[in-house]
Amino acid sequence: MKKVLYLIIATLLVMGLVLTGCPPSNGNGELQTVTIKAIPGVTAPATGATPVTTITATAQYTETVTWAPAHDPFEAETAYTATITLTAKEGYTFTGVDANFFTVSGATTTNTAGSDVVIAVFPATAPPQPLLTIIRDDYGVPHVFAETKEDLAFGAGYATAQDRLWQADVLRRTASGRLAELLGPGLLAQDKEMRALWYNQAELQEIYDNWDPGTGYEHLKPMIEAYVDGINLYIYEALLDPSLLPIEYVAGKLIGELEYFTVADVVAVTVLMAWRFGGTGGNEGDIYTALLTLQAMQGEALGGAVWSDLFPLNDLGAPVTIPDQVFGEAAAAGLTLLDLPDDLGELFQEYSESRAAQDELLQSLGLPTKFGSNAVPVRPELSATGNALQLGGPQMGYSIPQIVMEIGLHGDGINAVGMSIPSAGPFILIGVSEYGAWTSTTGASDVVDIRVLVLNPENPTQYLYDGAWRDMEARIETFHVRGLSEPVTETFYRSHYGPIVKMDIDAGTAFTLHTPFYKNEIRAEQGWQLFQEATNIDEFEAAVELMWPSHNFVWTDTEGNIGYWHAGRFPVKPEGADRRLPLMGDGTQEWVRITEPDEMPRSINPEQGWLTNWNNKPIADWPYAESDFHWGEGHRVQVLMHAMTQLAAGGDLTSADMNEVNQVGGYHHTAGMSFVGPLIGVLTAYVGANPGDAEVAAALGQLAAWATATPLPVSYADFVEPWPTPGATYDHAGLTIFDAWYDKVVAKVLGGVLPADLIALVKDNPSLLIRILREDENLLYPLYPKGAALNALIVSALKEAIADLKVMYGAEMSTWLTPVRMQTYDAQGALPADAFSHPRMNRGTYNQIAELSTPLPQGKSVIPPGQSGFMELRIVDGRTPTPVPSDHAYDQVLLYASWTYKPMHLSRSAVEAVKTWQRDFFAE
Repeated sequence: MKKVLYLIIATLLVMGLVLTGCPPSNGNGELQTVTIKAIPGVTAPATGATPVTTITATAQYTETVTWAPAHDPFEAETAYTATITLTAKEGYTFTGVDANFFTVSGATTTNTAGSDVVIAVFPATAPPQPLLTIIRDDYGVPHVFAETKEDLAFGAGYATAQDRLWQADVLRRTASGRLAELLGPGLLAQDKEMRALWYNQAELQEIYDNWDPGTGYEHLKPMIEAYVDGINLYIYEALLDPSLLPIEYVAGKLIGELEYFTVADVVAVTVLMAWRFGGTGGNEGDIYTALLTLQAMQGEALGGAVWSDLFPLNDLGAPVTIPDQVFGEAAAAGLTLLDLPDDLGELFQEYSESRAAQDELLQSLGLPTKFGSNAVPVRPELSATGNALQLGGPQMGYSIPQIVMEIGLHGDGINAVGMSIPSAGPFILIGVSEYGAWTSTTGASDVVDIRVLVLNPENPTQYLYDGAWRDMEARIETFHVRGLSEPVTETFYRSHYGPIVKMDIDAGTAFTLHTPFYKNEIRAEQGWQLFQEATNIDEFEAAVELMWPSHNFVWTDTEGNIGYWHAGRFPVKPEGADRRLPLMGDGTQEWVRITEPDEMPRSINPEQGWLTNWNNKPIADWPYAESDFHWGEGHRVQVLMHAMTQLAAGGDLTSADMNEVNQVGGYHHTAGMSFVGPLIGVLTAYVGANPGDAEVAAALGQLAAWATATPLPVSYADFVEPWPTPGATYDHAGLTIFDAWYDKVVAKVLGGVLPADLIALVKDNPSLLIRILREDENLLYPLYPKGAALNALIVSALKEAIADLKVMYGAEMSTWLTPVRMQTYDAQGALPADAFSHPRMNRGTYNQIAELSTPLPQGKSVIPPGQSGFMELRIVDGRTPTPVPSDHAYDQVLLYASWTYKPMHLSRSAVEAVKTWQRDFFAE
């Protein structure tokens, strides 16, 4: 019975399987017509994709696909036709399928009735989407648009090379001591100076490799690497097409010297900028030399007294950026007793002379040798529109091309326009973004110390430290010099503090530089790289706190905030050390510590509603400077403070007012600001007592007219013969009379007190003279002229000036007009520096004014002489190719000279509205 049951069950199972596998039918055993209309798996071709040839089968049919054209992968801007051959599965048929029954997504589809072949015609594939686009506006400013920070950086590198390849090459070689490779033996001494102070290529690469930007900043290194790739793409293209090469390489037969860039080159330029614009201090040798000179003239006590008056630790009259606050206790006024080796003065003098020669050479190459810069932020409460305002004017010297260029970066959280330094990375150092505007001035606090080393008489490559002889680090550096068949080698030395910059083996002394950021410059300057990403004041402050060299930073934003920071990491000197003087490098005068970021002076949204800085003292009783010599009473920032006090009183400031403040500063006469009032006071009393002295009375009238002139009193104003009329003069004889008097009075008052070189310093930094004329009772030196004797010197200086001016100009005092001072530019390459001229102005060599409106701020800028540093070869009048300056080499000179600006474009539509050139970059 069981056996029969099993047979029945097995039979039923087999029948079930057979029944399950039977083809579907219409109930009469006939095949069913295919009903699935939408053919799956065939999609619209995409550029770069691989064509499909088979798809996943449906329940009713399978298919194969062929494509025409037969591209693999699909190409851009091409219409493709897919021929789809269907194969019916068992039990199905195409008989009965209507014409044009089938559909394919994204295609026009056809089939004949009952056919198993379907034709799908797709529209042309989209053009390839660029990874990045560079668009140049009507002043040649490149704007990079991209989806990633790396692609932005690549575009920035390419645009930099396009505009400034020669300058970028000169900058990187200057910073790494390799100029002689390009320009020959005349630059070898300069290269040695740089290599002694800084680093070779291997060390620069090591600095980069050791740099960890930190959490949240990991993208910075890939950005720098992409930037270098962008520069190198341009070099690659230019070597294939020499018309793209700067003319300097072609004319100088230097094409073979053009090397691809590396990240080490970016580090080198960062080092140069850190030391040149933020590595302030290191003047202790000059100050010490002045002390020795004064003590030789006046004796130890009196010489020390006048020295402390000239180089005060804390000048109580120095104007400060942060109002109504003090940092701490005021420093003592006098001289701390010295314990330095004898005969250092000559060594310091040699060092000072070598630095001056280096500056002269750098200036001749159009490289940065000076610092300046001013900044004025204004809160919205004082603005006519209710938007915050900002004026920024970095001063870096006049060269052709300018030391900085302009660029816009738009994408991946960055939307900013402003100035960058060629080959220093894809970073807008000063600029305007959709969130705020920022600018900077050199801080001028003391972050570099000179230390004196005692050398081992038995082995001068050792120095005394902690009671034992310590070996110097010796480096043999190799210099390849264009035109020389053999390289030149030289040995340089370092102490554990830093570079040894002078040695006197016979005297057994040397001195070395010591700064907190040595061999760490790229990390110490990292904040610059992040400003373009800041979306609010807190993020900007976080970037500022990363800075180690001495800079002032100013931020203004669309939320109405303004902020000022005096940034840096400052060495705290040991007790008993006079910060104006060198420190010993034997372990007896080690720094106590380095200051922390939260110790920096800062002012956020001050009650007065505005701030000003022009490299002046940050806050009262600030202790981290060698002295207040450069920050003293009579500092130029006072003219900006005075202008802002007047203009802000109405509470309706505009961008035009910010430009007026800039003009006031640009034309101001610093000495006149400080001394014309006291001079008029003394002369008024003199004329009252001596009514018969007609010449002094007439000079008094001219001085008074100059002092009360409108709209710019006590200024270099030329409204009689405006620029560019040849032979233009300033329009007040009082200016001419004052200058002639000032030249004489400084020497008369300080002759016999100071030597000639220090008298010249006082003319430019007049705090001591101001205090003497005021008869300040806090002066330490007791023998300055006073009372009637002082007034007599003032009047006699004027009479001598009048006599000289009569010889120069004739008897008619109203014709004593000073010729307008014209600005000269230092040529860095082939662009002629004498192709333009304009009056000298004490203002930013890049200027920006921003109104922080929403949804986008309104910025305007100017960068003389122009964006491009490129000489092009053009066919002129059918002749042979002739070097011609780029259209954007000089096109901002007229703007600059007339105090006008061009817009800073933050939106793509604004850039495209004034587009003059575009290039799209695609993935390979």
